[in-house]
Amino acid sequence: MIGGEHQGGRYPLHGDALTLGRGTDNDLVLPDIALSRKHLRLMSTQSGWSFRDLGSGNGTRLNGRSCDEGELQDGDQLEVGNSVLEYLSSDRPPGKAHSRVAGPAKALIPAPDDDGAPVEGRRTRAADVRVYRRPSKVRVALWAALAASVVLAAAVGAASWLTFQDPGGSSGRAAGLAHYRRGAAAFKRAEWEAALWQYQKAAAADPTLADADRAVREIRAYRDMYQRGLELQAAGRAPAARTLLSNIPPGAAFHANAQAALRAKEGVAGPTAGPRSKKPRRARKAAGAKNKADAPSPHTPEEGPVDRAMALYRAGGFEEAGRLLHGAASQGDAKAGKMAGDMRAFVIAREAGADELRRKRTGAAIRHLERALRLDEGLGQGYRSTVSRQLAEALAQRSREHLASGRLTEAAKTAVRARTLIPDHKPSQAVLDKLLTEARRLLVDAHRLRNPDPQAAIAQLKTALRITPRKSPEHVRAQELLTKIEDSL
Repeated sequence: MIGGEHQGGRYPLHGDALTLGRGTDNDLVLPDIALSRKHLRLMSTQSGWSFRDLGSGNGTRLNGRSCDEGELQDGDQLEVGNSVLEYLSSDRPPGKAHSRVAGPAKALIPAPDDDGAPVEGRRTRAADVRVYRRPSKVRVALWAALAASVVLAAAVGAASWLTFQDPGGSSGRAAGLAHYRRGAAAFKRAEWEAALWQYQKAAAADPTLADADRAVREIRAYRDMYQRGLELQAAGRAPAARTLLSNIPPGAAFHANAQAALRAKEGVAGPTAGPRSKKPRRARKAAGAKNKADAPSPHTPEEGPVDRAMALYRAGGFEEAGRLLHGAASQGDAKAGKMAGDMRAFVIAREAGADELRRKRTGAAIRHLERALRLDEGLGQGYRSTVSRQLAEALAQRSREHLASGRLTEAAKTAVRARTLIPDHKPSQAVLDKLLTEARRLLVDAHRLRNPDPQAAIAQLKTALRITPRKSPEHVRAQELLTKIEDSL
């Protein structure tokens, strides 16, 4: 470090990647109140090292300019919190190779979640970072700027004060609200793990968003209740499992899953007791023993971890399913390890596809959703219907774009792909209806161009053939006219 309270410290860079921040779980720990818990990541590259800001509250400055990521060169200076770090790729003294003067430092506020503590780094012969204390005049200026900001916030009012305290600022609040809306949409679709992930990102982007934090706690609590209920059912403790699963209220996360688990258990529980029979006691006892022998045993062998993981996967419990599969893989089950990787890739591809679709990036959405559909096929097709509908929507939107730009053949192919996935998909059918109208116009033009320009007429008819179904009247008429024109040439 070449600036800050720990001036002169050397922090060796080793391995493929390191994290720097205030939290004790980082590789490089700096007890700076203006640092975030995980402030930035340092990554080894072929030419040296690069860095990436991890969404810190006060940001990162490279050679005096705000920068989220970049390659480090010998002598570059990183400003993080109240500290300045110089990157050295050799054992030279600090401050010799830096050619750019750092810009003016900005007033910093304490970063959120202050619970870090310094730790000693391991000594290696690798590139390292050096820190020194800022001049006292600069520190006085920083504290004066911070005090002026506090006074200004108090004068403006409570709203300005909250804005000043928010480390993410307006961009953090906007990102938090965007993730919160996506979480709410996933919650409505009963995709609990996806909703939990979005709510967690919302709470991280905007710590003042109390609804997101409350939603995270509730989903986790009901997920734990649901998983514990399944464990009790598997252990043969049906009354305790019924009590626990019944306590998940309607409208809460995992309520439908809990009710399905209860119905499934009741479905194999055997017939309920009816009115007392008038047969002699000895006959009733013999009949009861026979029914008991025919009834399924409550101590049937427990299903394996892969089967439980697949059941959790279909119910949206991706994290718990992943843990079960990783556990099975650690016991030597190579198939479970591959399934864990495919499940993780499916969650990422599906979420990325839905996000690109919301942003109207249809090309990227189609690529992600097609990958998610392929991965789901190898995992039992638990989400085939949902992903197919999302993919059909992306394809229909893409076909409308092709139609608007005059690429009729591409529009027809894309709309047909959407109809193949969802036969009753109305948006793609609307595109195909417009293409039929366009084919009728091409037929009229072909009739008009038949004698003066037969080649142009042939081109029009071939286009009409490509954009119409084979058994449609437009396709038949175009084929007949095309045959007549070609025979007359």
